[in-house]
Amino acid sequence: ALKEETSDSYTIGGVIQPRFLPGFSLSVDYYKIVVNDVITSPAAQDIIDACYDASDLNNQFCDLFERAGPGGGPRGEIQGQILENDLQVIPLNYAKLKVRGIDFEAGYRRSFGKVDVSTRIVYTRVLQNDSFLDPTDPGFADQTLYELGDPRDAFNWNVDLKSGPFTLGYKMRYIGKMVLNEYED
Repeated sequence: ALKEETSDSYTIGGVIQPRFLPGFSLSVDYYKIVVNDVITSPAAQDIIDACYDASDLNNQFCDLFERAGPGGGPRGEIQGQILENDLQVIPLNYAKLKVRGIDFEAGYRRSFGKVDVSTRIVYTRVLQNDSFLDPTDPGFADQTLYELGDPRDAFNWNVDLKSGPFTLGYKMRYIGKMVLNEYED
């Protein structure tokens, strides 16, 4: 049976709104998220490896297949061979994910006569993004930071000028460098 995912997560942060600079705010948040017992589907070879690499053969991976006994199997399998069409590749709870980083957000709003000006920048610095998905080595961290879709640095910046019913806006987005393949390559 699959277990519910458990996590160990927290965020530490604060907001600054100085009186000497009306309309300005700055927030900084440190986050750490750890999700245990992630549900994932290992590959067929990973299931077999994990069964025999575990300290005890009584584990969730060995329960996913059956081998031919003495005299062979029903479809001509030799003794010890995995029975044909018997290996189950199904979701299992064994993996873990860890993410840590810092979020910064700064904003400023002010009116200059008939024109309202507002700007906001949100910046994220990822310190760790690791997946522990190898059933044969659950302590091995696969670093996904810097891989496509997981940059170390990213920010969005918006600027708006508003006068009456008209708004002129500018948006910019920066995404840091990433590799096309795996970071370890």
